[in-house]
Amino acid sequence: MLLLTVEKLRNGDWPREAIDEMFFMPEDLPLSGLINAVSFTARNQKIDRIVALDEFDMENVSALREHLRIPGMGLTSVRYFRDKLAMRAKAREEGVLVPEFVHVLNHEELASSWRVFPVHGY
Repeated sequence: MLLLTVEKLRNGDWPREAIDEMFFMPEDLPLSGLINAVSFTARNQKIDRIVALDEFDMENVSALREHLRIPGMGLTSVRYFRDKLAMRAKAREEGVLVPEFVHVLNHEELASSWRVFPVHGY
């Protein structure tokens, strides 16, 4: 198993006995640099799975999967987990009742979309 993570987690509590090789990258590495680094590694190491360790890695991992043609969720699917508007549209498409989207940029439009529900006992 290979582990790729950011440099600041080098001394983390990793199960080192289960990891064959560890790679550390700068936190500000752009996606193109990440793709290049992993592609270079894949020339000598077989990579058959890529797993995100947290929610914030999901987009990078899905981009890597697509680039390397490794099975798993791609960018379009992952966006449903990260993009709340896409999530809402997909839920509605699948028949789930969801409230109407209200764009909060303009105060007048926001105020006109408010609905007042009576609260008893106050």
